[in-house]
Amino acid sequence: MIHKTIYLSIFCLFAGHLAAQPLIWNRELPVAYGFSPSDCSVRWDEGKYLFYGRKSIVELDRLGFMTSTAIAPASEVYARGSFLRIRKDALTGKRYFLTAYRKNSDQTALYFAEYRPGTGFAYATLFEDDLGFDGVRSTSPAVVDLNDSTLVVFGGMWARQIVHRPGQGFVQKWRKAIDLGSVQAALRTNEGFIAVSQSGAIAVFDEKGNEIWARFLAGYSFNNIKPAPDGFWVCGKEG
Repeated sequence: MIHKTIYLSIFCLFAGHLAAQPLIWNRELPVAYGFSPSDCSVRWDEGKYLFYGRKSIVELDRLGFMTSTAIAPASEVYARGSFLRIRKDALTGKRYFLTAYRKNSDQTALYFAEYRPGTGFAYATLFEDDLGFDGVRSTSPAVVDLNDSTLVVFGGMWARQIVHRPGQGFVQKWRKAIDLGSVQAALRTNEGFIAVSQSGAIAVFDEKGNEIWARFLAGYSFNNIKPAPDGFWVCGKEG
């Protein structure tokens, strides 16, 4: 078992002076499991910070003090830090989450599910896809939202469109084979979608997941992509 510690830090940001800003607070979070940056995300919701890690959703107040946790660390699943969507039940108004996870025992089984605090995972739907293996299964699916219910998901072997039906599960609308290595991030473009992978691939797809073009940069590994005024930014490493 690999043990690491996550520290969540909040800075006061002002345009043009990021490096000089003072640290407001720094908290150690109770996440003692192997992880990579792609397993973690932080977002603001209902006056709280939501930290989403490999096996935990941790809620913190404005000063960084933990107010609640969800997903037991002893759970058999690895919840994926790169995919967390907040939803509210139409009948109760209670918050729940759309997430994806993999079980410890199966490298190729990717589940999309609703996670409801106090109840656990519900309406889990299996989609087969080999996302890669690094000893702690840190590879995540890359998900692009078309609207509140429709997702386009890029994995290691497949691009697929999935529709979430609240209280029922997830339905696949189409699936296309891809060969880019493990896709780490994707975004929507005028042509359709652009995705980057751990294998140094940059690829463009149309709205139905058909590959338009792909380029491989030997010796590079990409883990994120963001739009820019005249194109896009790609983040990764060499070697």
